[in-house]
Amino acid sequence: MLIMLIPVAGCLYFFKIWGLLSLPLLIIAFFMGWYSSSNTGWQIYKDQLLMQSGSLFTRTEFIIPKKNVQSFSLNRSIWMAHNNLAHMQVNVRHGNHNEAVEIRYIPMKDAEKIFNWLRLRN
Repeated sequence: MLIMLIPVAGCLYFFKIWGLLSLPLLIIAFFMGWYSSSNTGWQIYKDQLLMQSGSLFTRTEFIIPKKNVQSFSLNRSIWMAHNNLAHMQVNVRHGNHNEAVEIRYIPMKDAEKIFNWLRLRN
């Protein structure tokens, strides 16, 4: 939403009344963020990791067998540490190329569970 404030503020400043037509962009940005956060999730089922993420009003689900995981990373910034959140990225072997699957803004304890499960090889 903060990124959308820049063009909306510019439209309001330069186009006055016509700039009000740009205000729905803020509402769209809010609902895009809400959809993304409500459609992010994960689950460990037997020897597979199920990951789901939402972006641009689409939901993507991945079923990742543990044997296909090439690498994984756990990232967090200074601001995310304050709220105890993290990003989890899993690189999966997909034919002749790499598929990077990422779920963002998950609780740190959940990210650590996934990280520890992936770290332990059978």
